[in-house]
Amino acid sequence: MRTLTPSLLLALLALPGLAQADILTASVAAKGLTTGGTGYLADKWDGPFGYGLEAGIELFGIDVLGEAYMFDTDQYQFSGNLGFDMTFGEDFRITPGILAGAIVYYLPEPTTPSGLDTSTLPADVRATIGESNLAKIDEQYQSIAKDEETANRTLTALSGRARLTLEYALLPVLFLGVEGDVGLHYLVSGSDATTKAKKSLIAEQKAEHPGKDAAYDALGDAIHANDSTEIDRTGMNFSAGAFIKLEL
Repeated sequence: MRTLTPSLLLALLALPGLAQADILTASVAAKGLTTGGTGYLADKWDGPFGYGLEAGIELFGIDVLGEAYMFDTDQYQFSGNLGFDMTFGEDFRITPGILAGAIVYYLPEPTTPSGLDTSTLPADVRATIGESNLAKIDEQYQSIAKDEETANRTLTALSGRARLTLEYALLPVLFLGVEGDVGLHYLVSGSDATTKAKKSLIAEQKAEHPGKDAAYDALGDAIHANDSTEIDRTGMNFSAGAFIKLEL
């Protein structure tokens, strides 16, 4: 039986560590950050300073990354991503990378309650439509308004991002760092569906009550049924922050 040479033995003993470093790395980081964007996202999202956690696994060079942050205006941001990066350095590390995935922006609860406030309608419009019919319309509108609240509070975007991370090793497994990312997004949610539902509601009322188009147009203005259903779904999104990370 062939004996192992000292150099071969050392190489075999090092294999588990090399395999772990090259094949699987897990990390969790506590972060503080600020975020923003352009397009429809910029109109709805105001991400001042926030904080939260990032957890990730790098397997065979592919990053699987999840993030959850809370902002001080009752706003939340969640994301799930796949990505790839390259790290340069040891004690001081520079890591450029790319991420692709979905980001969910959860907005504050609206200050305006759902439902139709008939008191905001001019007296002649209320008289033309009739109080009893307004009550029936309000009942139909309630469910649409609830759906609208939900749609307006949750914005989901598909995003591709470039990220640059700078880290300093406090300990072999503990890093202090800063990072920034910028990317493009496409919103797959928004309030356009509920706007279409409100348009349909007004169209049905006009069909049932011919000759009262002007009054129902005024009602449409009150419930924003006459708004455009087009939103600027594309735009840029960006963030910058600092973190402390445990990496195994």
